[in-house]
Amino acid sequence: MKTNILFLKTDIELDKAYEKRLEKIIRNTAEEAAKILNLKEDNLNFTVYTYNGRVIDGFTQALDWIRLSVPKKVNGIELRGVIYHEMCHIAMDYSYYSVRKNFLETLFAEGLAVVFEIKHTGRIPRYVRYNNTFIKKWLSELRKQNLLSFKFDYYKWFHGTGDLPKYLGYKLGRYLTEKIKNNFPDLTIQDLMKKNAKELLKLSIWKYK
Repeated sequence: MKTNILFLKTDIELDKAYEKRLEKIIRNTAEEAAKILNLKEDNLNFTVYTYNGRVIDGFTQALDWIRLSVPKKVNGIELRGVIYHEMCHIAMDYSYYSVRKNFLETLFAEGLAVVFEIKHTGRIPRYVRYNNTFIKKWLSELRKQNLLSFKFDYYKWFHGTGDLPKYLGYKLGRYLTEKIKNNFPDLTIQDLMKKNAKELLKLSIWKYK
């Protein structure tokens, strides 16, 4: 696999040494993830946009293209985590240009990517942290939803609009995926990615209805 990295021109100019550090992290992490996930793509493209923010944002635009938005100062472990997360999406055929997923498929797509990220960085991202009280409350709300629907409000559930907390879908996806891992510790993330969402829900032993 050939990794191509393009730094987009912005008003924020990066020091050349710093840019090379970012490039090294991106390239090395992408190659590591590709080996773990047994990805066979000939080319993988990264576009890197520098902005005045605090968090690193990743987005799998296509199965050969990951968009990264990075602040002026980057935490290397956080950047590696974002790349692992997005590479997991590629392995699951989950991108903006892929076939649309229903609510349940999206929950597990994000849950698997988060758990994969945690496993290979040893760090739980802040946006997917939760406690038992939080999960108990929002699982009750999830039971009211049609999980097989393609018409669910993605931004409401995964980015927090209206009366739902931010990143709720990511937290619930992580919880359900970790329930599977606790129930079946011999199953790897790669094993789970081969199963469909209904099978994963059954393995989680969560009583949806």
